[in-house]
Formats: sequence, C-alpha cells, structure tokens
Amino acid sequence: MLREVCRHQYLENITMVEIDAGVVEFCRQYLPNHNAAAYNDPHFKLVIDNASISLKQPSKI
Repeated sequence: MLREVCRHQYLENITMVEIDAGVVEFCRQYLPNHNAAAYNDPHFKLVIDNASISLKQPSKI
C-alpha cells in the first residue's frame, strides 16, 4: 500500500505507524519488488508505535 501512496507526488508527507519493526525489516529484505523502494521515499516517515495510541496523540507523530 505504501508504494501506491508514494506515487501521489502532491503529498508533502507520508507517515506510517507500524507496531512491529520486524514487519518493516522483513518487507525491506524479502519483498523488495512489492514495496518498490517506497521506504526510501523522501516524503516517508516511519514511526514504530501502536497506531491507536499515536492517533490519539498526533503531536507524537
């Protein structure tokens, strides 16, 4: 999904909240064609946290 979001050049910032850093590392290592280097997009910010908590505290993101 991140790959598709990164295709929209008009977006200034893309923030993804993931609870498990291992999931991101797995995708980077074993699914490089699936994410199409989206994790390297300059607009992308990765936050490792519980999304339900982060959404209640937007200043934390």
